[in-house]
Amino acid sequence: MNTSESIKEIATALSAAQGSLQDATKNAKNPHFKSDYADLSHVLEAIRPALKAQNLSVVQLPFSSGTRVGVTTRIMHSSGEFIEESIDLEVEGRNLAQAAGSHITYLRRYSLASLFAIHQKDDDGESAPKREARPSKPKASAPSQLEQQAIDAGIVTAEKLTDYKAARSEKEVNDWLNEQIAFQQRAELVTV
Repeated sequence: MNTSESIKEIATALSAAQGSLQDATKNAKNPHFKSDYADLSHVLEAIRPALKAQNLSVVQLPFSSGTRVGVTTRIMHSSGEFIEESIDLEVEGRNLAQAAGSHITYLRRYSLASLFAIHQKDDDGESAPKREARPSKPKASAPSQLEQQAIDAGIVTAEKLTDYKAARSEKEVNDWLNEQIAFQQRAELVTV
């Protein structure tokens, strides 16, 4: 990951943006894997209001190197600070132009979803694969120490955390919270 010298302002803005984001709705089908996913337009639709509200913008630039194509995604803040990450894949097949275009769209979608911590949700509970029922947890349980730390740091609101926890395992939630707290701590270290 590359960043501007300081990321204090952008880290604060990203934290606020992620706290207000809604997950992207699955609206497309992958015939090869017989699965549903949120296409690039739905991922963009999910982040645009938060970008505007937090004075953030995103630029995604494709690149190639040998038989690989990739995308560099740069998130910029009105302060001039930025965070960027690049990802690439090997391109194979007979129609290399088509394969490269498909890879770039795929990488743009996954890069945005990753940088903004967006999950792809079903828009209809009936379309979700049937899973074993988990034992229900008490709805009014107090937040864990890690969850309270994230709430106190402004990383996530209690309401957003409740929604996030409803769709994920405890491990996924804790991993995400630890990642967000570490990101914020790195941002604070840069400004010291």
